[in-house]
Amino acid sequence: FVMLPTALRRLMYRLEDTFRRTPVQVMAVLLGVTFLLLLPSAILSPIPWMDEVMITEYGRALLTGETGYGMTSLGFGHVAPTLFYLGPLASEIAYQTAGHFGIRFLSIFFGMASVLALFVLSYRMLIDRPVLAAALAMAAGFSLNYAQNFRSGRVDSLSITCALLALIFLTMPGRATAFSTTVVLMCV
Repeated sequence: FVMLPTALRRLMYRLEDTFRRTPVQVMAVLLGVTFLLLLPSAILSPIPWMDEVMITEYGRALLTGETGYGMTSLGFGHVAPTLFYLGPLASEIAYQTAGHFGIRFLSIFFGMASVLALFVLSYRMLIDRPVLAAALAMAAGFSLNYAQNFRSGRVDSLSITCALLALIFLTMPGRATAFSTTVVLMCV
């Protein structure tokens, strides 16, 4: 029984050492576990939220071109064409793939991806303090308002993930590639 605090202390030192050597991988594993813990309750909300319906409806109209019914019809059976509706299209594809659960799955996935991207950005500023960078990213990513967004099936988490990825690519010195330029342009 006396050995427990010493053993616990050794475990904490070992975990901190692992975290210092491979911080992004450790953070990805932590967020993966969080993602798996959130999934079983993703469908427990009693009804689809109005935001989920409106966003997915617009994705359906853009994907299929059917505007004879629904809230996105602009009259004369047309939808305004645009390149900037990645969120509604992703939401509609998720709905067609897995129903209401697919929308929430997508939202939670991008919620975790945005926390990981936020960690990467904060780790760049706090390179010698990965635990502090992780704490800051988790505090921001799991704040009440943001957690409510990615738990309710909205595409805000996808938008925030894209914006954070754009920041990551823009702050990478000398690494402008066609992929990073495409990600930045998609997020604008």
